[in-house]
Amino acid sequence: MGWMAAAVPGAVHYDLVRAGRLDNPLASRQAAANAAWVADSDWLYRHTFVLREAVGRDTRPILTFQSLDTFADIWLNGVLVGSSANMFRSCCLAIDPTLFRRGENTLLVHVKAHQRVLADAMPDSARIAVGPHSTAHRDRSLIRRYQRSYNTSLLNLGENVIGIGIPGHVSLSLHPNTYIADFCLVTDALETDTAAVRVLARLGGEVTDATLEVMLYEDGAEEASVTALAPLLQGQATCSLSVPNPRLWWPAGYGEPHLYRLEARLWCEGRVAHALLRRVGIKTVALARELPNGRPTFQVRVNGCDVYVRGGNLMPIDAIRGMSTAEDYERMLQLTVNANMNLIRLWGGGLPEDGHFLDRCDALGVMVWQDFLYHSSTYPDYDAGFLAEAEAEAADIIAKMRPHACLAVLCGGNEQQQGWDEWGWKQEMDRFYGERLFNELLPRVCADLAPEIPYVPNSPHGGVGGQSPVIGDTHTWGNYYNATKDPLFVTETCWIYDSYSRPETLHESMGLDVDALAERGWPRRWRELTGLSLYTKFPFTHCYDIANLQGYLRALEIEQLEADYQSLAYLRFRSPSCNGLVYWPLNKGGPLFGFGCIDYAGRPLMAYYAVQRLFADVALHLYRDAADIRIVAANATIAPVVGVLRIWQMTSSGRVRGYWDLPTVIASGNSVRLFDMGGLYDAVIDRGREWVYAEFAVGGAAVASAQLFFCPLAELQIEPCTLTVAAHTLGPGRWRLDVATTAPTPLIEIEADQRVMYSDDYFGLIPGIKKQVFVTALGDAHAKEIRVTLSGWDRSDSASVTLT
Repeated sequence: MGWMAAAVPGAVHYDLVRAGRLDNPLASRQAAANAAWVADSDWLYRHTFVLREAVGRDTRPILTFQSLDTFADIWLNGVLVGSSANMFRSCCLAIDPTLFRRGENTLLVHVKAHQRVLADAMPDSARIAVGPHSTAHRDRSLIRRYQRSYNTSLLNLGENVIGIGIPGHVSLSLHPNTYIADFCLVTDALETDTAAVRVLARLGGEVTDATLEVMLYEDGAEEASVTALAPLLQGQATCSLSVPNPRLWWPAGYGEPHLYRLEARLWCEGRVAHALLRRVGIKTVALARELPNGRPTFQVRVNGCDVYVRGGNLMPIDAIRGMSTAEDYERMLQLTVNANMNLIRLWGGGLPEDGHFLDRCDALGVMVWQDFLYHSSTYPDYDAGFLAEAEAEAADIIAKMRPHACLAVLCGGNEQQQGWDEWGWKQEMDRFYGERLFNELLPRVCADLAPEIPYVPNSPHGGVGGQSPVIGDTHTWGNYYNATKDPLFVTETCWIYDSYSRPETLHESMGLDVDALAERGWPRRWRELTGLSLYTKFPFTHCYDIANLQGYLRALEIEQLEADYQSLAYLRFRSPSCNGLVYWPLNKGGPLFGFGCIDYAGRPLMAYYAVQRLFADVALHLYRDAADIRIVAANATIAPVVGVLRIWQMTSSGRVRGYWDLPTVIASGNSVRLFDMGGLYDAVIDRGREWVYAEFAVGGAAVASAQLFFCPLAELQIEPCTLTVAAHTLGPGRWRLDVATTAPTPLIEIEADQRVMYSDDYFGLIPGIKKQVFVTALGDAHAKEIRVTLSGWDRSDSASVTLT
């Protein structure tokens, strides 16, 4: 085949596509099947670099691979210098300085076929096989890499398209003989006007007589707030500090995520031999398991304050490479904060994310729940080599995570306990293979290396089958009964209805022209291309539209919007014991059919705005209880909120049949009853031409709104409306839209020709209200002219505005 250009970070699949030697694996099911050979082949990366001077013998060169996928040997100038067998761990190699040459040097990385390396382990692993997909199951259990290779593919295009190559950054750094390998800040206690903290440092190289000096600075300050010195002891040092009047790190919605600058200096023989600088936060985190009266709970507490968790499970953004770019992560985190989320769960089927991602979580106040990388499988905990690798992997993940203020929870894995209890594994094997990981090995490592961070053995956990609403956390999926159980904490939730990515994303990732699938018979062509049949059940909305692919995609989004809204509304407004909701998943892992409210290219879907509305600090909900209409609220803040509740009972023609204007105080908590409209449903004659709209205003500005229909969305009989919109520039990449309508409309859609996000979208509106919607550009969209178009539910009218 010959040498070809390769991108690092990257994946061999993408290199082959760019070279014209492989069809895009995302383009069709057949293209995915044709790409299976890539991960079953060996690949050799070659890179030459020039050193102008020889590397000194008193220097310690460290060659670091952020991630290798997966089994690889590394050669420098013809000498084997190291190997890797784990995509989840950085591969850090201390290189003999005499191996480097003045002038040209050659680095070779031999990445090996996954199956070939596993061949010897396969016979012995038969004991952990589960179900008819045993080979794929064993692959997932034995290969320490990101993959989901059976039941459903995150690519939605074939089962075994998994990446191979060098997905992370590669760096060569030169250190002194003794250097600071790592350091972090741990908060021991918070008093009224002081914080007791420790700086823990680990040294590398030849440990000699040396002293560690640490200095804590306010960001931007030239003088340190506090300093301390400590001697080295067996390659480690601990400096205790008392910080006066500390400014604490708080999660989003609870205060400022304040960060200090922490500098560590290593003094040897009267000079600074090495120094490192990082931003740190002062905070404590705990997991309360019991209320003062003894009743079980599951409550995240930061700095002694109870936090209502609203979050999302993050899929690896790039389905083949796994890791993603800083721009991808920045866009995803912007959307996370815009959706009123304060936590991201890095679930057991994903990846440990990179330092840039964690730095941004620190700065934005986004907590991180980190699963260890085990999910929905059994694991060979009978193998000493596997256990040793598992322990080293856990130590690496903790070392990466612990310095970050965002770290809130460490968890043993995803759905292993549930699999053993509920999925029939007990009938297929003699014991629970993998249990020793999350009940013995991982809690021990966490207690040794991060005792200040709460540890959860598995998610879900507690009670019968790990799904108890009374003890632990749950994965509450897919029906009204589950949603009414009043769980303590929900680590995964959505409904059972999926959607596809946006048309623009399907075009970018698959080369698919959505408008080309518009003629009669287009579903047949769709099946030929993707191997997927049409999903034609729309029980929430009745918005059944398969005239063309464009309409079908929109109908599925509307269905997911309504389904996820109802699912989350039960848990947010009618579950007083629930202290956290983590949406499953935040983003799609592939371009086609799947869960997620942000699509494969990072575009927010309709369901994203349902999540955003329900995750607000203060949110409203209306529901029918027999003939009464009840209005409830949820208030995630720690204080009551004072405002005015306004309610309209309105016909589709705009006639107001009832109006209430009520000074209201919303206490802190879920399921806060605000107002009952007794017997109102009995007065509704034509259920398709009437609904109730409510908003809660503070200081004259609406902070929450909700509406209640008495029939499925598609059965509403509405009048044509005229929309108006005015745009106001607030700053670079940020605008305000003032939106109004002449007739009630249940769903106003705002779309743009560039990547943007909104403070609200896909909302209902009635005459007489001027709704403010804030628009923020994503990425470099602020440098371009943006065309924004609003349309009503029935497309009877639209309005456009240009943002500059």
